[in-house]
Amino acid sequence: MNKPPSKSRRANGTVKALAEALDITNRQVSTLLRQGMPEDVSAALDWKASQTNRDTSDELRSAKIRVLHEQEQRLKLQNEASRNELISRAEVHEMFVALGSAINVFCERASREIPNEVLGLSIEKSLPKSRAKMRELQNLFCDRRSEFWTKHPTQSDEPKADKPKRKKP
Repeated sequence: MNKPPSKSRRANGTVKALAEALDITNRQVSTLLRQGMPEDVSAALDWKASQTNRDTSDELRSAKIRVLHEQEQRLKLQNEASRNELISRAEVHEMFVALGSAINVFCERASREIPNEVLGLSIEKSLPKSRAKMRELQNLFCDRRSEFWTKHPTQSDEPKADKPKRKKP
């Protein structure tokens, strides 16, 4: 007498049949069976198609959300630009160049003044004087009301003249 196939053999044969029908591995079929895929091949094909459609609709929804977010960001930037709340890269670059120039002037001033203050003094007497001068220059640099900042090139109150536009030949 032939024994009926055991449950594990039957399930194993089902897994193989589903794997061939769905063109996936046995392990993937086992995972899908645990997720609720039916054991019948035609029902499994329908179930897999519905899962794929659901995944596609989720991806589509995510893509639409990304597009809406990008449109919102673009509109926000356009509104800020229309209210003159944005600074162009050229203006930022110009401001940093001017600031670097001012800091360079500040450092040159320190390199001229400190040696003059301590010329001919011993180390014991020159160190406190040079440190005091450095603190004075640091305070000048850190105090926003100091001459360094009020005469700073980026602090001009005059509106910048627009560059004349070139005419096309």
